[in-house]
Amino acid sequence: MQKARVGMWAVSGVLAVAAVVWWRHGGLDAPNVAASAGAVPGARAPFVPSMQGTQPDGDLQALRVAGMQTSPAAYAQLVRMFDYYLSAVGEASTEAIRQRIAHELDLAMPPAQAQDAKRLLGLYLAFKRALVELEQDPALAGNGVQAIRQRMLAVQQLRERYFTADEVQGMFGFEDRYDADALARMAIDQDTQLSAAQKKSQLAALDATLPAALLADRNANQALFNTQQQALDMRAKGASDDDVYRMRSQAFGTQAASRLTEVDHEEQAWQSRMAAYLAARNAILSAEGTRSEDQRQQALAQLQQSHFSEDERRRLVAYEK
Repeated sequence: MQKARVGMWAVSGVLAVAAVVWWRHGGLDAPNVAASAGAVPGARAPFVPSMQGTQPDGDLQALRVAGMQTSPAAYAQLVRMFDYYLSAVGEASTEAIRQRIAHELDLAMPPAQAQDAKRLLGLYLAFKRALVELEQDPALAGNGVQAIRQRMLAVQQLRERYFTADEVQGMFGFEDRYDADALARMAIDQDTQLSAAQKKSQLAALDATLPAALLADRNANQALFNTQQQALDMRAKGASDDDVYRMRSQAFGTQAASRLTEVDHEEQAWQSRMAAYLAARNAILSAEGTRSEDQRQQALAQLQQSHFSEDERRRLVAYEK
């Protein structure tokens, strides 16, 4: 399963998007939901139902041949594999995911290499937890170029707490190059001193400097963005789910179209939950004269517990603004 890059810097910030998706699906401390789905060593069935018909990202065979100590690209393959299985958070517990990844590493690599890969897995999980906390720092909020640049720097500094320079380059080098390009494009777009022709010229200059792999990745994500925008436009004009499915199938195939439909349904369900919660919360907050402050806080706590898991409640503040 090829994971689509969100293009956060170019839209509103990968930090926020990634963290929100992460916690909405249970986060690293999620309860052991459907743990049995992924905790059966040796099972070759899909790790979780949503991975039916997909292949894990990350070429472990190439990684084994290259050797992690001699090829920075090996680290990138490893991260792709980590992220593939971590996308199952919500369907399987973090511990079940960790065990599944460790099992796959043991199958694909010599013992010493697998042990080193599992060391990186532990660090990667710790880094992901810290990244969620970082996203909640109000000092890093905002969607302007400067705010995004500050978040990028904060993320890079956070990585240095967990990984060596070689590991950072191998694991995140492509992502950093991608984000730097997206930020440069945003800066050009927001520069009010540039004419339309000047912007076009500067964007073309950026295209000319992009490595082929990065350009292909960017074009693929732009195609996904365009298709999603087309789906929104179609729905605004009254198109049905079947109409949108057919459009997506023509663009990406039936498998991807089905997955995007699932994402739509998950998003709709989440928005319904949030709307119901916020309406009830506003009703409690507006009833100042009928309850004491302690009673209001107690009512809010009960409301949150009835709507969200413990992990979800820790991050509600992001939606309550």
